[in-house]
Amino acid sequence: MGVSHVMTRRRRPSRLPARMLHERMKPPPLRAYSFSWLAAVAIILGSMPVISASDETSSRAVPSIFSSTSVAPVISAPTVISATSAPRTRTKHTTRAVRPVRPVRVAPTTPAIPWPHEITGETPSPRVTYGHLPNGFRYAIIPTGTTWNHVSFRLLVEAGSLHENDAELGYAHFVEHMTFNSTTNYKPYETAKRLQRHGAAIGPDTNAFTSHFETLYKIDLSANSREAINLTLSTLADIAGGALFKAEDVERERGVILAEKLSRQSLGADAWEIVADHLFAGTLFPKRNPIGTDDSLKNATPENLRAFYDAWYRPERMTLVVAGNASASAIERSIKSAFFFMAARAAPHTPPAPGKHDPPKPGSVSVRFLPELETGIIIFPTASWGETARRKTLKDDIVQDLLQFLLDAEMSKTAERSDHAITRFFIAGSTRAGISSQNAIMITFPPDRWRKALADSEQTLRRAIEHGFAPSLVELAKERILQTYQANASRSSILRRPRETADAFLKNLLAGRGYYNDEELLAQREEIFAALTAGDCRDALRALWFADPAHALIFAPESSAITTGAAQAVLDKSRSTPVQHPEDTGRPRFAYTDFGTPGEVVSREQLDYGGIWHVRFSNGVRLNIKQTPESKDSIQMVIRFGGAIRENPPDKPGLYAWGLGLMAGGLKKQESWEVRLAMPEMSQISLHNTANRYTFSASGRSSATGAILALCAAFMQDAAYRPSTAETVRATILEQYEKRAGTAKMVFEQAISPLIHNNPQVAFPPKEQILAYTMDDLKEWMSTQLDPARMDISIVGDCDIEEAIAAAARTIGALPALKNQTPPPACAPESPPVTPCSEEFTFAATNRPAQIDLFWSVPGSEGVDEDIRLMILAEILNDRVRAQIRETEGRAYTPFTRYQRSEVTPLHNHIHCTVQVPPGIARQIAKEIKTIAATLSEQGVDGEELERARRPVFSREHAKTGQTDYWLHEVLADSQTRPEKIQRARRMPRVLTEVTAENINALAGTHLKNDRLLQFIIMPESAKMN
Repeated sequence: MGVSHVMTRRRRPSRLPARMLHERMKPPPLRAYSFSWLAAVAIILGSMPVISASDETSSRAVPSIFSSTSVAPVISAPTVISATSAPRTRTKHTTRAVRPVRPVRVAPTTPAIPWPHEITGETPSPRVTYGHLPNGFRYAIIPTGTTWNHVSFRLLVEAGSLHENDAELGYAHFVEHMTFNSTTNYKPYETAKRLQRHGAAIGPDTNAFTSHFETLYKIDLSANSREAINLTLSTLADIAGGALFKAEDVERERGVILAEKLSRQSLGADAWEIVADHLFAGTLFPKRNPIGTDDSLKNATPENLRAFYDAWYRPERMTLVVAGNASASAIERSIKSAFFFMAARAAPHTPPAPGKHDPPKPGSVSVRFLPELETGIIIFPTASWGETARRKTLKDDIVQDLLQFLLDAEMSKTAERSDHAITRFFIAGSTRAGISSQNAIMITFPPDRWRKALADSEQTLRRAIEHGFAPSLVELAKERILQTYQANASRSSILRRPRETADAFLKNLLAGRGYYNDEELLAQREEIFAALTAGDCRDALRALWFADPAHALIFAPESSAITTGAAQAVLDKSRSTPVQHPEDTGRPRFAYTDFGTPGEVVSREQLDYGGIWHVRFSNGVRLNIKQTPESKDSIQMVIRFGGAIRENPPDKPGLYAWGLGLMAGGLKKQESWEVRLAMPEMSQISLHNTANRYTFSASGRSSATGAILALCAAFMQDAAYRPSTAETVRATILEQYEKRAGTAKMVFEQAISPLIHNNPQVAFPPKEQILAYTMDDLKEWMSTQLDPARMDISIVGDCDIEEAIAAAARTIGALPALKNQTPPPACAPESPPVTPCSEEFTFAATNRPAQIDLFWSVPGSEGVDEDIRLMILAEILNDRVRAQIRETEGRAYTPFTRYQRSEVTPLHNHIHCTVQVPPGIARQIAKEIKTIAATLSEQGVDGEELERARRPVFSREHAKTGQTDYWLHEVLADSQTRPEKIQRARRMPRVLTEVTAENINALAGTHLKNDRLLQFIIMPESAKMN
C-alpha cells in the first residue's frame, strides 16, 4: 500500500455541525427485511455490542453543535471576468486589437469545516489523503489493499430532519428521493441504469438514507475504470447541486414516499416512537421522524422542496469519502474537476432550536403498553443530549467494550438462575460526540414473572455499580477483547472491503474523531489494556453508563396487570436489598476433553477447485476444509446436522423451532455462561435452523478450532435439556410471533408458504400448539437429528489441514454412530403444482399496506447452468417491475423479484415477485406486474437490457469469492452430499460471461406464463375489498 500525501493546513477550530446516525435506507437493498421489534428499539438505544475499533469513537476536542453552519456563511457564485472589460493594447507594428479574453470561472471561497485532526492536533493517518476545496467542500481518499478493483463513494450532506421547521417535516428525506430524479445532466434514474453497466446494482450498490442529522449517498463500484469513476463523481455532483425538482417528478415521488411510510408501520415503529419520546423528552428529536407526516408530504411543493435543498445542500456542508483500489492522485484530480466550482445557491437557514432535554428521573419506573406485545421487556436506559453527551477517548471505547462483555457475563448468570423470570437479555450502547449518548440493558420476561425479573436485573446491575467485577473475569474479558483487536488488525488491510472502510471512516468522522484502521490503533490499545484494572471497569460503569440510580422503562402487553405504581414499589424494595461483592471463583475450565477413541479417516481428497479438501470418518461425519491464509489467525466454522423443517414430525408442527434449546440449556456438567467463559479463543457460537438443516455457526482464532469442535461434540453428546430452559425457548418463539403480528408476513408463513411448497410442514404453526411443547419433546426429537452419519463440518480460514482433521477425529469424528437409526421421512413431492391460482387473504391490522406475492413455478431446473440463467431472468423482471411501478408510476417503494430454489421441496422452485402497496390499488398493481411478465415472456430481452442485469450479478458473484462467508455457506457446507454446490461455484463465472439473450428468452417464454402463476394478495382487514 502506497503512502498518500496529507493536506493538513491548520485552521482555527470551528464549530462542528450536529450529527447523529440512525440509519433508514432508501431505496432499500430490494430484499425483504423482517426485524424484531427489539431491534427496532435498539435503533435509538444503539446497536448491539460489536467489538470494533472505529464504530463508536469520538473526539476529545469537538466544539459545540446545533449550529446552522459551521463557518460564517459566504454565498458566492463563480466570478466571471467580462470580455468587455478586458484592456485593449496596441504595438507599433499593428493597430489590430488583441482578441478579447475568454470568461474565466473562479471558484467560490468558503472556509471548510476542519477535519478532526486539525482540531485536536493529532497526526492523521498516512493512509488517508485529506483535502478541501476553496468552496468548503471536503474530501478524503483511502486506498485499500484489496485485490478486487472495487471503489466505494460516500457523499455526506449535513442536512437531516432536525434541520426542518414545522412546515417542512419529511423534507430532508423527500429531497433525498428527488436527487435521483431529473438533474442538470441526467433524466430520472438514468445514472442508476448507467452504473448498472459498471456492476453497481440498484439498491445494494446505489443507495441513500436520511437520518435526523444528515443525508448520506452511497455508490459501490466493482470496476475502477476511469469511465466508471468519472460517471460516479458526475452523478454525485448532480446530486449535490443539480436537482431540478420538476413538478411531475415531485408528484410521482410523493407516491413512492407515502408508500414507503405506510410500509414502515409496525410494532417496532410504535416502540421506537415511545422510546424516543421517553428518552429525549423536551428535545426536537422525537418530533422529527425523518419520514415526515402525511400532511407535510402531501402539501410539499416543488418550490418549497427546492428552497430546502438550496439552503442546506451547500459545499461547506458536504464531505466526500472514496475508498478502494484506485490511484489517490487520480481520484483527487477527478474530485476537483467535479466539485471545484460548486457554489451555494441561497442563504443558509437557521435550524429550529434543538430543545432542552428533560431526561427520566433517576430511580423512577415508567410502564408502557403495546397491543401486539406478548412478552414483557425491561429497559435500564441512560441518555444524554447536546453538550451533556460525554465525549469518549480511545480508552473510553475500550472500557465500554469490556463493560459490555462483563455485564453480559453477569446477566447470563442471573438469567440462568432466575427461575424462568429472565428469558433473554440484550446490551446496547452508542455515543455521538456532543450530540447524544444512549446505553441500555434490555431484559425480556414472561408477563406473570415481572416482579422477580425487575428485582433480579436491578440487583445484578447495582452489584456491578457498587462492587465492580471479579478480577479473574476482568482479566478474561481483557484477553478475549484484545484477541479480537489483534485479529482485526492482522486482517484489516487485506480483508476489509472498500465499502467497509468508507463506512468506518464516516463513523469516526460523525463521532468527531480521525480515522485510523485497526492495525494503526493496535499498539495504543495494547498499552491501554496493560494498565486497565477491575477498579477502572467499575469506575467507568458508574461514569459512562449509570452515574445515577438506574431508571427502568417497562414494555408490557395490554392484558398485563403491571402498573407504574406497583413497578415503582418493586424497584424501591429491590434497591433496599443489600448486594454482596461478586465471588471470584477463577476462570472456568471446559469440562469435556475426552470423547473416546478418535475416529478413523476412511477417505480424504483435495479437489481441483479452490483447494478444497473433503474428508470422511468411519462414523459417517464429513469434513470440508478450505484454507484462506489471508484470514490471518482466524477461522469460521459451520456444523450442520439433522433435517430441521423438512423432517419435522407431522403430529408436532413447529417442533423444529425448539432446536435452539439444545444449546440454550447448557451442558450437564456446566451451565451456558460457564461454557462461554471457558473458551476465550472462541469469538462466538450460535445454533439456528435452516429449511433442511440445523447449524452451529462459530468463529475464533485458528487455535480455537479444536475447542469449537469439542464444544459442539459436547452438546451433541451431553446436552442438559434443563426444564427451566423451556421458558427461554418459549420467549424466543414468542418474539417471532410478535414481530409478525399485524403484518402480512404471518399470513404468508401460515397460509401461502405451504401452498407454494406443497408441504404443510413449512407452515408457521398456531402459537398455542408450539408453546405447549416441553424439553422432553425436544430431547426425543433431537435423538433423531443427532446422527453422526448426517453431520457435516465445514471450516474456512487460516487453519492447518492436518491439525483440523486431527481435531475433528478427536471430537465429532469420535462420536458413536447411532444404531438402527432411520432418518425421519422428508416431504418432497415428485412434481410441483403448476395449476394457476389466485387467492386473497386478510390479516388483523389497520394502517398497514397490502402485500402482493406472485410466483411463477419452475418445476426443477436442468442443472446449475439453467439455475444461473434463471437468476438473470429474475433480475431482468425485477428491473422492469421497479421501472414501471416505482420509477414511472410512483405507486410502490420496494418491488423485489428473485429466483428461489426450495431447500424443503427441491422440485418447487419459483421466480418470486413481492411488493407492498396501498390496499386500494393492490389488485391493479398485481395485474400490471402480470402484464409486465407476460410481455417479457412474449417479446424477450435485447442485449443492452441483458447487460444491465448481468453486470451487477457478475460483479456480486465475483466479489463473493473473496469472502469467507461465501466459501463457507454457499460452497463448502454439505458439499459432499450436494456436489452441485461446488459445480455451481465453478460454473458461475463462465455461465454469466456467456449467457445470451436467446438463453434468457427461452426461459422467459417457458416460465413466465400465466399457466405457471400463483397469485396471492394479502390485505389488512380494515381495507375495503373493492
